[in-house]
Amino acid sequence: MFISGVSGVFSKSNLKRGLKLLFFALIITIITFFMGSDYFISFGILHFLGTSILLYAVTQKYMDRIPYIVGAIVCFGLFIILKVTPELYYISGSTKSFLKFALGIYHYGFISTDYYPMIPWIFVFFSGSFFGKYLISKKEKECLLRENSKSLSFIGKNTIAIYLVHQPIVYGIMFVLYNCVRNNLCGI
Repeated sequence: MFISGVSGVFSKSNLKRGLKLLFFALIITIITFFMGSDYFISFGILHFLGTSILLYAVTQKYMDRIPYIVGAIVCFGLFIILKVTPELYYISGSTKSFLKFALGIYHYGFISTDYYPMIPWIFVFFSGSFFGKYLISKKEKECLLRENSKSLSFIGKNTIAIYLVHQPIVYGIMFVLYNCVRNNLCGI
């Protein structure tokens, strides 16, 4: 989340990046819906990152007016406060609303295998964006240029592909191990 916030400062098209992530998030939601409630992902990390990137794209010109040290401290402080005291924003009830769910206000009995609500995690993302502003202001960005880190650049350009490929591999390994242990085939 923090690194994605940093990347937003260096991106030429946060709108495109955010929409692309939300597209893949929707695909994952559809696939996991058909896998059953034990695997369902309704607002996971890709949903969060796509939404955060779009929110940053819309607010970037206003956020650029905030001094990076002030923004980073305020965002980090808000994250800590909201993370350790969820009762400040948690509202119990039976109303099911996707917007409330995405914000972190959910009903009893909700299930999501991967859940990163906007509150409090958006403040980690925004802390990263303020840190990215710091890197630019201190001319530290030379160490982040492609020609200085070809392997990091490759990973950065292919992050979504790496993420999407690793998911079925991990699920496959876990499925095999689970069935091996369950059927006592592993000699354990």
